[in-house]
Amino acid sequence: MSTLTADLEERRDRLIGANRELLSAANAARRGTTSEEDVRYGANMVEIRQLNERLGELGDQAAMDERARRSRAAIGGGVTGDALEIRSANRLQRGQGMREFLSQRIADERMARGGGAAREFSAGAYFRGMATGQWDDNSAYERRALAEGSVAGGGALVPLDLYSDVVDIVRNSARVLQAGATIVPLSHNVTNVAKLTADPQPAWRAEGSTIAASGSTFSRLTFTTQTLASVVVASRELLEDVPTLGNEIKREMGLEFALGLDLAALYGTGHSNNQPFGLKDASWAVPQTSMGTNGATLTSLTPNAWMGLVNPAYRLVQANENGLSAAIMAPRSEKELVTAPTTINTFAEPPSRLSSIARYGTGPLEVYSTNQIPTNLTVGTGTTCSDLFVGDWSQLLVGLRTEKTIDTLNEAYAG
Repeated sequence: MSTLTADLEERRDRLIGANRELLSAANAARRGTTSEEDVRYGANMVEIRQLNERLGELGDQAAMDERARRSRAAIGGGVTGDALEIRSANRLQRGQGMREFLSQRIADERMARGGGAAREFSAGAYFRGMATGQWDDNSAYERRALAEGSVAGGGALVPLDLYSDVVDIVRNSARVLQAGATIVPLSHNVTNVAKLTADPQPAWRAEGSTIAASGSTFSRLTFTTQTLASVVVASRELLEDVPTLGNEIKREMGLEFALGLDLAALYGTGHSNNQPFGLKDASWAVPQTSMGTNGATLTSLTPNAWMGLVNPAYRLVQANENGLSAAIMAPRSEKELVTAPTTINTFAEPPSRLSSIARYGTGPLEVYSTNQIPTNLTVGTGTTCSDLFVGDWSQLLVGLRTEKTIDTLNEAYAG
C-alpha cells in the first residue's frame, strides 16, 4: 500500500469516527443533533465521499500498474531496476507548470493531512518549524507534513506543494527549460524511454518483388537518477523575525538548482562523476560544428556574426531536423550577435529564413544566454573560446524525481 493511500484511508477513518462520536453524544443525551452538528456531519460526509472516490481511483491505478509490471517482467528480459515507459501524458507540456501537473496529487496530500483542498502551504512556517521546533496555531498542516514526511537519517521529504513551487522556479530560470527541454517526472530510480537512432529509408519496388526498404531504428535510453544538493544558510533569529523568509529560501533554492541543471544538461560528465550526461560530451554523438582549428570570433564571420548561428542550424536541417526551437550561448556570444553591425553602421537583424525553421511562433529562433557556458575554452591555440548550442530542445528530456528532501544542518553552523 502506498503512503498516499494509507494517509487518505487514515483521514477517512478519522472522519467516520468523528461522525460516530457526534451521533453517539446526541444519543447519550437523549436528544437530536443540533444545527451546528448537522453542518459538521454533512461536511464530513462530503469529504468522506471524495476520499472514497479518490481511493477507488488509486486502487484502479495500482491494479493497472501491477498488470503493466507483470507484462514488462514477462517480455522485458534483462532490464534491471524499476523500468517505466514514458508516454506523452507523463511529460510536462511546454508552458505547463509542475504545480498544474501535480494538482490532483497536491489536493490528495492536503486532504490526507487535514489541510483542505484550498489550504495553501506556508514555506515560512515549514522552514521555521523545522529549524526552531516552534509552531503556531496556524501551522498544523505544515507540522503534520513534516512529521509524516520524516525520513530517518535523511532529512524530511517535503510536501508536493513546496516541491512543485521550487521546480516551477527552476522551470522559469533554467535556460535549457526555457528553450523547450521536456521535464519528465520520475517515480523510479531507473526509467527507460525509446530513442530513434536512424530514419526509415523507403524504396521503390516492382510488383511481386521483395521489399528493400529499411525501417526506423530504435534503441533504449535509460534515466539513472543522480542527486543535486544545495545549502542555504539562515539564522534562527531571521527565521523567527521575517515571516516572508520562507519564500525567499524557496526562491533561492530554485535559482541554485536552475544553474546546476543548466550546467549538467550542457556539460554533465556522466554517472561515474555522479552527474547526468550533458549534451557536449555525451555518447549520443551530438553533431558539432567547428569554427576552425584555433576557433574564431563571431565578429570575424561574413557577412556578420549571425552566421555563427546559421551554420549549425542548417547542419541540423541537413539531418532532417526542421523543428529547431532555440539557441543557448554565453552572454558574450549573445552580445556579439545582437550588436552585429551592417554596412551602414546599424544593428544587423537575424536572417529572416531562421523563422521558417523555428519550432515555436513565427519569429526567429529564440536566443538565451547563461554564464554556465564558459568563455575560456581551449581550441588549438585559442584560449578564449566558447560554445553555442542550437537545436530542437523538446527532444532533450530532463528527468526529475517527484521527491525532494530538506534537512537542517544545526551542528555545522552552531558556532
